[in-house]
Amino acid sequence: MRLRNAWGYCWAKLLCTQARVVAQGATVAGFGGLTTLLKLAAPSPLLPHSLIGFEAGITFPTARTSLGSGGTDYVTNAIWSAGFDRLGFDINIGYTRLGLTDNAEGKNQLSWALATSFALTDRWSIAGEWAGTSRSGVKPFSQWLTSTSYAVQPWLIVDTGVAAGLTSASQEWSVFAGLVMIVGQFL
Repeated sequence: MRLRNAWGYCWAKLLCTQARVVAQGATVAGFGGLTTLLKLAAPSPLLPHSLIGFEAGITFPTARTSLGSGGTDYVTNAIWSAGFDRLGFDINIGYTRLGLTDNAEGKNQLSWALATSFALTDRWSIAGEWAGTSRSGVKPFSQWLTSTSYAVQPWLIVDTGVAAGLTSASQEWSVFAGLVMIVGQFL
């Protein structure tokens, strides 16, 4: 679940969590970590029809032990986005400083994602994403994700999709659903 409060064209505050997370093969279920982000976006000087962005924030250890990192994590992410009519592209490069890890595992995690989306109508869209993470002492994680979104209202979007793991450290597959609620219009 993601609550977004945008002010102006360039700035936004985001509050994110997973409403229900179930670990594969386990009976542990509950809320994910609570993340608060500050996001900046601006037109890219490199290409027309594109934006560059930066996010920075903190993930608080609100998840159950086996569903989160167990510590306070510091998150940064650089984003390049381009849009051409109904087609969109995104590239993300991220860094997370994990607050709690096992002794043999590194605290510095790099992440990346390449995504494309296509608006089928004014309300329906589809997307695909290839993403992964890398951290010392841990096998690399990579997955392919396919999703669809429906705009119930301009401020409320429902997402659903499926992800398939591409490495031995990734889950075999997962199914997800969520809401994006843009609350800036109401505050």
